Amino acid sequence: MSKFLFGSVVAVLLTACISVIEFIPEENMYLLIDFTKLTEKGMLITPDVYKGDYLAVGMIDMIQYPRAYMVELRPKYTEAELEKTPWIPPPKPNKQWVVEKPDHERILDSLYQMITEKGGDAITRIEISYPEKSYNSGTVSPIVLTGIRINGFAIKRLKDEE
Repeated sequence: MSKFLFGSVVAVLLTACISVIEFIPEENMYLLIDFTKLTEKGMLITPDVYKGDYLAVGMIDMIQYPRAYMVELRPKYTEAELEKTPWIPPPKPNKQWVVEKPDHERILDSLYQMITEKGGDAITRIEISYPEKSYNSGTVSPIVLTGIRINGFAIKRLKDEE
């Protein structure tokens, strides 16, 4: 009987500490990677194969992960509140990851620079994906970063000589 009672008390204590999700709102997410700046510079970007004459520049595979850093969260209680109510245990320091947003413009600028330095003016068969990379430092919260991966085939389009 005492084992049952002990088990029941432990179960109640464990479930009391777990927050229950009762509602998840609708969420719409849109992502536009704007190639306008590059196309205005004469760069062709397409998921298709280029049908005209070209010189192959090379395969491209670029991955960028955002920067992340740890911040300490403010405690729930102020020092004055803790002095007034000594039975409240002082809060433990709590840390949380802050992840910066990916800078798509900077990514595209570096891609453009890399391709044009090699003489290219187009990226064909372009694919964009979002790989994940996990970090676990042991003592703090593990984190999963979502990066951006751009790969394709860089070419130099040949103009028709007429």
